Amino acid sequence: MTPNENPSRILLVCTGNTCRSPMAAAWFNRLAAAARAPWRAESAGVNAVPDQPMTTQARLALLQAGLTEAPPHRSRMLDGTLAHGAARILTMTGAHRREVLRRCPDLAGQVSTLAEAAGDTGDIPDPFGGDVGEYAECLARMIPLLERVLERLVREGGA
Repeated sequence: MTPNENPSRILLVCTGNTCRSPMAAAWFNRLAAAARAPWRAESAGVNAVPDQPMTTQARLALLQAGLTEAPPHRSRMLDGTLAHGAARILTMTGAHRREVLRRCPDLAGQVSTLAEAAGDTGDIPDPFGGDVGEYAECLARMIPLLERVLERLVREGGA
């Protein structure tokens, strides 16, 4: 794949791809569908064990926040095909951004943290191993960022 092969695909990246990035992708897709926007999100992890489900706490946090059904999810490792097939890559932390760029330096213009893409700063803390409340707090931190990212995409007319 060449960079920007799918100009409407957003790739959200975290560590293990069982918490933050799948929650963010599910919520982004909900927002995009409601806005009838063409973008869709997928997720991956920089250190994922392949084929793991989303954590129970992540699923419950999504449901408690108003998602009618938690989407099916199996974790996957970030690779060049996934990275190069996305219009934008949004990471949960600066360390994730640096790792994506180490693996795919040619994608520098397409990679930022979720907060940076939303015009904010800071990392999204990892709730892994926490209770549902910690996952809900993580999701609550991501929702306004995801909303602003989608607004920017719509305003700019492209990814």
